[in-house]
Parts: sequence; structure tokens; C-alpha cells
Amino acid sequence: MNNIDDQLDAIIDAHLRYLEGDGPAPDLTTLAPELRDEAQARVRLLEASWGAVLEVPTEDPVARRFGFDRAGQTITVNGRRVAQLRKATGMEFDTLLGLVTAAGGDITAAKLFRLEQNSSADVAQPTASAIVAALHTTLADIETTTTSAATDPVRLFLSGPRFADIIDDWAGRFGRPASEVRTIVTERVLAVQYRADDVTDEHLIEIVQTILNSLEP
Repeated sequence: MNNIDDQLDAIIDAHLRYLEGDGPAPDLTTLAPELRDEAQARVRLLEASWGAVLEVPTEDPVARRFGFDRAGQTITVNGRRVAQLRKATGMEFDTLLGLVTAAGGDITAAKLFRLEQNSSADVAQPTASAIVAALHTTLADIETTTTSAATDPVRLFLSGPRFADIIDDWAGRFGRPASEVRTIVTERVLAVQYRADDVTDEHLIEIVQTILNSLEP
């Protein structure tokens, strides 16, 4: 481990003690600029995994780099690019998995393996941000860019107000965090195989309701 990693680990340890009420927050203002940006990103990842509500300033370059400005969204990642970056740095598969989960990413070995085989894989924003941090890259570098996603009726529905209202209503009735429910339901909806004539809002609402029924305590 190099000196930068040692310093970052010390900052994370100090911030973790701060979140646990066992000390002050570490002062990042005294750090060198290149280390400060990385430390701020790691702290935000830690706070996100801890459950803190992050305030992201508009046009914050660090937020854009890691995807913090897209909280609650599902991000389509180019898994083959992730694998390429991992191998280019000599990082083992298990090392990436450990770094991503430690930073709050919701991913298993099986999910990461499938992601690396796919040029278009949907993950929750915290997982995408954790991958960015682990690989020391940017979200733009690993995000899949495709014009078809903008016209995909399933993704259009999942980003629309009807889906948001259904999730918010269910989460409120059962006392669950809406962001957590949205992530679970989104992943399951996207895992369904659709026929072209099935992709209507009404059909998608039926699928969402079925998934939510399975989540009821």
C-alpha cells in the first residue's frame, strides 16, 4: 500500500469514528488538492453507505465524477470497460469486489462476474460510485452511452412520476426507505424479459405491484 492509500485509510478511519460519535470530523482542507478530491469522494461514499443524506452542490465536479449528483438513479455501466480497467491496474477480481462492497456498493461476486461480461449492466448509483472510486476513474469512463436507452419504454417508465409515486406510497405504508425499495424493484423490473407488445405502463405497473407484494413483511 502506498503513502496516499495510507493517508486515505487514516481519513476514513477518522470519519468513521466521527459518524459513531467518537471524535471530530477530519479536516480535509489541509490536504493537497489531488488528495483532497479523493478524500472528499471517499468520505461521501462512507456517508452514503452509513445512511447520511448527502447535500450535493450544483455543478460539483467531484459529484459529477463519482455520480453523487445522480442519487437514487439506476446507472447503466459498461462492465467490459470495468474489467479492462481492473486488469490494466493488475487488480484481482476479489480485490475489486472487496473495495466496492466496503464503499457501500450492493454487489456480490456473481453479480460482478456477470457485470464484467456485459457491455450494458444496470446498477444502483451507490454501486456505480463505489466502482468508480475503487478503479480511480470517472463515471463517464465506465457508463454505457446509448441513444436507445432514452427511448426504452421500460427505462422511461422507471424514471417517470407514476413509478416514483407507487414506490413512495408503498415505502411510506411499510416504513421502508424509498430509495432502497426503488433500487430493488428497478433491478427486478429490468431483469424481466419483455415482448414488444407487452411494454405498456399498465403492464409495467402490474409487474411492479407483483414485486412489491413479494416484499411485504
